[in-house]
Amino acid sequence: MTDKSLDIQKYLGLLIRRRYLFTVVALLIMCCAVVVSYALVPMYEAKSIVFIEQNVITDIIKGIAITPSLEAKIKVIKESMLRREMLLDVIRELDMDINVRSDLEREILLKGLRDETIIQMDVRRDLFTISYRNTDPKLARDYVNTLVRKYIEENTSSKREESTLATRFLADQIETFKQRIDAADAAINRFKQENGLILSTNDDFLRLEIEDTQKELAELRERQSQMLATRKIMLSKGNALQGAAPKDSRLATLREEFEILQGKYSPAHPSVQKMRAEIESLEKAQETGKVAEQADIRDSQEYQLLNVQLNAIDKRIARLERGIEESKDLLRQLPIVQAKLKEFQRNKENESIIYQQLVSRYGQSEVSKQMELQDKSVTFRIIEPAIIPQEHVSPKRPMIMAMGIAGGLGLAFGVLMLLDRLDSSIRSQAELKLLKLPIIATLPLVRDPAQVRKTRLRDIGFFSTAGVFLTCILCVLALETVGMEHIAKWSMHLPLRDYMQQIERLLAG
Repeated sequence: MTDKSLDIQKYLGLLIRRRYLFTVVALLIMCCAVVVSYALVPMYEAKSIVFIEQNVITDIIKGIAITPSLEAKIKVIKESMLRREMLLDVIRELDMDINVRSDLEREILLKGLRDETIIQMDVRRDLFTISYRNTDPKLARDYVNTLVRKYIEENTSSKREESTLATRFLADQIETFKQRIDAADAAINRFKQENGLILSTNDDFLRLEIEDTQKELAELRERQSQMLATRKIMLSKGNALQGAAPKDSRLATLREEFEILQGKYSPAHPSVQKMRAEIESLEKAQETGKVAEQADIRDSQEYQLLNVQLNAIDKRIARLERGIEESKDLLRQLPIVQAKLKEFQRNKENESIIYQQLVSRYGQSEVSKQMELQDKSVTFRIIEPAIIPQEHVSPKRPMIMAMGIAGGLGLAFGVLMLLDRLDSSIRSQAELKLLKLPIIATLPLVRDPAQVRKTRLRDIGFFSTAGVFLTCILCVLALETVGMEHIAKWSMHLPLRDYMQQIERLLAG
């Protein structure tokens, strides 16, 4: 608490000691604020309110015709209104570029229009507001009205053009998809003709048929084995009968005697040659007898019947094996062919779905186009056109003056604080104690009465003058606050605004 009291006393002492400087700085800043408030060029704002009206017919045909949503329209309004082509049309119509001498100046003009044109949306009330500020109130009004009028005209024509183009596009797409559906139909029919056998096959029935055929094949093979065994037995019986003939015993005896003779004599011996001739004669006779016997067996009716049956079984087995392979091949091809057919059909279904949607959209587009042509969907109604503004929106002189008064007092006090910090002289015993310097003695301040009286008279004169200045500033502030712009009209005859514009151009580079 003591520290705060000391600070306040310190600040008051500083304020009293440098009261002239404080007053001069504060009044100077306040006067500057007043001068600047009148030097700034007044800006006038023109405003127009447009209502986005959705006709009752929009609700009636909801789901039949396609109408853009209000939110979607509002989102593009700002971008559409402030695009380059739109602003250039407005500039040309209002001759705003009459003093433009280069492309750079034209771009600066466009940028200024974009920055000063404010478009605000009110979605709940289905309206939007366009406002523009300019030093010329008449130009501000004409700019806003021209911009709104051109946007509405262009919006209406663009909606009609979009609807016409959309309808034409849908008609082209319908014809294209119709051709694609016909091509898909032709491909399906051609595929069915090429794979009719496979597609007509029932896989369950075919598997059952293969099982039955395999059973029959097994039975035929078993029967074939039995018949082959029977035929072999018949032939073996014939050999057995032939082997039991007397010629075989005689031949065996001769072979034994021949071996004895070979041991006694050379091969050229007549006895050996005679014995060999007799053995060869008997072997030939035996062989001839076997062939004749087997020929008799093969010529027999039973043997021939057995061969006929075996041939029939062989053919049947071959036919069944071929049928099984063909059936298995059908089973392998069946899923592939079915999948391919489904793919063709799926493609056709997809094309058909898109075709139906296009046909439906085409009908909606026709209705929408008629709505756009008759301007029945959404209507922009100017419920409040821009008028010539009578009062400027900037500068806000009362606010600038008030800020100048507050800023002047604050800045003047800040100057005092800065000077105090820069002053290194010692002004109190407390400062000496902080420096730990010994205090030998203290002398009271003795004021000269004549000097005191002179200072008082000087203070009265100075603060009386300062009070008059402050009173004038407050009177000007009061007049501006209540809307009396007598001083503003008088200030128009002064070159203040010219100086301010030169300063702004210098600051802008």
